[in-house]
Amino acid sequence: MYSKSKAVTLATAQTLTGSDAVVGDTSANGVFDVRNNREVSIFLDWAKASATALEILVEASPVSTGDDWYPLVLGADAGASFSAGAVTQTSGTLRYSIAVAGKHHLPARVFGAHRLRVKAKETGTPGGTPGGTLTLKVTAVQEAS
Repeated sequence: MYSKSKAVTLATAQTLTGSDAVVGDTSANGVFDVRNNREVSIFLDWAKASATALEILVEASPVSTGDDWYPLVLGADAGASFSAGAVTQTSGTLRYSIAVAGKHHLPARVFGAHRLRVKAKETGTPGGTPGGTLTLKVTAVQEAS
Protein backbone atom coordinates (compact mmCIF):
# COMPACT_ATOMS: atom_id res chain seq x y z
CA MET A 1 0.00 0.00 0.00
CA TYR A 2 1.22 3.47 -0.84
CA SER A 3 0.42 6.94 0.40
CA LYS A 4 1.00 10.19 -1.42
CA SER A 5 1.40 13.82 -0.51
CA LYS A 6 -0.89 16.55 -1.74
CA ALA A 7 0.16 18.06 -5.05
CA VAL A 8 2.48 21.01 -4.45
CA THR A 9 2.65 23.70 -7.12
CA LEU A 10 6.27 24.71 -7.72
CA ALA A 11 5.57 27.11 -10.60
CA THR A 12 2.57 28.66 -12.32
CA ALA A 13 2.91 29.80 -15.94
CA GLN A 14 6.67 30.36 -15.63
CA THR A 15 8.14 31.73 -18.87
CA LEU A 16 10.76 29.47 -20.41
CA THR A 17 14.03 30.32 -22.14
CA GLY A 18 16.44 28.44 -24.36
CA SER A 19 18.70 27.57 -21.39
CA ASP A 20 18.16 25.19 -18.48
CA ALA A 21 16.58 27.13 -15.62
CA VAL A 22 15.16 25.97 -12.30
CA VAL A 23 11.39 25.93 -12.49
CA GLY A 24 9.71 27.50 -9.49
CA ASP A 25 10.33 30.01 -6.74
CA THR A 26 14.01 30.94 -7.05
CA SER A 27 14.17 32.19 -3.46
CA ALA A 28 13.54 28.59 -2.39
CA ASN A 29 15.56 27.19 -5.33
CA GLY A 30 12.34 25.68 -6.72
CA VAL A 31 12.87 22.64 -4.49
CA PHE A 32 10.52 19.93 -3.27
CA ASP A 33 11.27 17.93 -0.10
CA VAL A 34 11.31 14.20 -0.93
CA ARG A 35 12.66 12.75 2.32
CA ASN A 36 11.22 9.32 3.14
CA ASN A 37 9.73 8.99 -0.34
CA ARG A 38 10.50 6.48 -3.06
CA GLU A 39 9.00 8.14 -6.09
CA VAL A 40 7.71 11.48 -7.27
CA SER A 41 5.05 12.29 -9.82
CA ILE A 42 5.82 15.44 -11.78
CA PHE A 43 2.83 17.05 -13.47
CA LEU A 44 3.57 19.51 -16.27
CA ASP A 45 1.29 21.84 -18.17
CA TRP A 46 3.23 23.35 -21.07
CA ALA A 47 1.85 26.18 -23.17
CA LYS A 48 4.02 26.12 -26.27
CA ALA A 49 5.07 29.30 -28.05
CA SER A 50 7.23 28.80 -31.16
CA ALA A 51 9.50 26.11 -29.69
CA THR A 52 9.94 22.64 -31.16
CA ALA A 53 10.28 20.84 -27.82
CA LEU A 54 10.36 21.18 -24.05
CA GLU A 55 13.30 19.58 -22.24
CA ILE A 56 13.03 18.62 -18.57
CA LEU A 57 15.98 17.72 -16.34
CA VAL A 58 15.18 16.37 -12.87
CA GLU A 59 17.86 16.77 -10.20
CA ALA A 60 18.11 15.47 -6.63
CA SER A 61 20.16 16.48 -3.61
CA PRO A 62 21.17 14.27 -0.68
CA VAL A 63 21.31 17.23 1.73
CA SER A 64 18.76 19.74 3.05
CA THR A 65 20.48 22.97 1.96
CA GLY A 66 23.12 24.26 -0.41
CA ASP A 67 23.94 23.82 -4.07
CA ASP A 68 24.64 20.06 -4.05
CA TRP A 69 22.62 18.73 -7.01
CA TYR A 70 22.86 15.56 -9.08
CA PRO A 71 20.86 14.62 -12.18
CA LEU A 72 18.67 11.54 -11.87
CA VAL A 73 20.05 8.71 -13.96
CA LEU A 74 18.39 6.12 -16.15
CA GLY A 75 17.44 3.02 -14.20
CA ALA A 76 18.39 0.65 -17.00
CA ASP A 77 20.19 0.78 -20.30
CA ALA A 78 19.17 -1.67 -23.00
CA GLY A 79 22.78 -1.66 -24.21
CA ALA A 80 24.17 -3.18 -21.01
CA SER A 81 26.44 -6.18 -21.52
CA PHE A 82 27.14 -9.17 -19.28
CA SER A 83 30.57 -10.75 -19.50
CA ALA A 84 32.72 -12.79 -17.11
CA GLY A 85 30.27 -12.31 -14.23
CA ALA A 86 30.13 -8.51 -14.51
CA VAL A 87 27.53 -6.22 -16.04
CA THR A 88 28.78 -3.15 -17.85
CA GLN A 89 26.17 -0.45 -18.13
CA THR A 90 26.51 3.11 -19.36
CA SER A 91 25.00 5.66 -17.01
CA GLY A 92 22.93 8.37 -18.62
CA THR A 93 21.25 11.50 -17.35
CA LEU A 94 17.47 11.36 -17.35
CA ARG A 95 16.32 14.23 -19.58
CA TYR A 96 12.76 14.22 -20.86
CA SER A 97 12.00 15.75 -24.26
CA ILE A 98 8.38 16.62 -25.01
CA ALA A 99 7.22 17.84 -28.42
CA VAL A 100 3.48 18.15 -27.82
CA ALA A 101 2.16 21.02 -25.70
CA GLY A 102 -0.36 20.27 -22.99
CA LYS A 103 -0.45 18.22 -19.81
CA HIS A 104 2.10 15.51 -19.08
CA HIS A 105 2.92 13.19 -16.16
CA LEU A 106 6.54 12.21 -15.51
CA PRO A 107 7.39 9.68 -12.79
CA ALA A 108 10.81 9.81 -11.13
CA ARG A 109 12.52 7.57 -8.56
CA VAL A 110 14.20 9.52 -5.75
CA PHE A 111 15.54 6.84 -3.37
CA GLY A 112 17.84 8.41 -0.79
CA ALA A 113 17.32 12.01 -1.94
CA HIS A 114 16.41 14.83 0.41
CA ARG A 115 15.27 17.42 -2.17
CA LEU A 116 14.24 17.50 -5.80
CA ARG A 117 14.19 20.28 -8.35
CA VAL A 118 13.25 20.52 -12.01
CA LYS A 119 15.08 22.43 -14.73
CA ALA A 120 13.39 23.21 -18.04
CA LYS A 121 14.14 24.84 -21.37
CA GLU A 122 12.60 25.14 -24.80
CA THR A 123 14.57 23.95 -27.82
CA GLY A 124 14.46 24.30 -31.58
CA THR A 125 12.88 27.73 -31.37
CA PRO A 126 12.88 29.49 -34.75
CA GLY A 127 14.64 32.83 -34.45
CA GLY A 128 15.90 31.96 -30.96
CA THR A 129 12.90 33.41 -29.15
CA PRO A 130 11.43 30.96 -26.64
CA GLY A 131 8.50 32.14 -24.60
CA GLY A 132 6.24 29.24 -23.76
CA THR A 133 5.11 28.83 -20.17
CA LEU A 134 5.24 25.91 -17.77
CA THR A 135 3.12 25.11 -14.74
CA LEU A 136 4.65 22.44 -12.51
CA LYS A 137 3.08 20.38 -9.70
CA VAL A 138 4.79 17.60 -7.75
CA THR A 139 3.42 14.78 -5.59
CA ALA A 140 5.58 12.47 -3.47
CA VAL A 141 4.78 8.76 -3.09
CA GLN A 142 5.88 6.51 -0.22
CA GLU A 143 5.08 3.07 1.10
CA ALA A 144 2.51 3.23 3.86
CA SER A 145 3.55 1.65 7.13
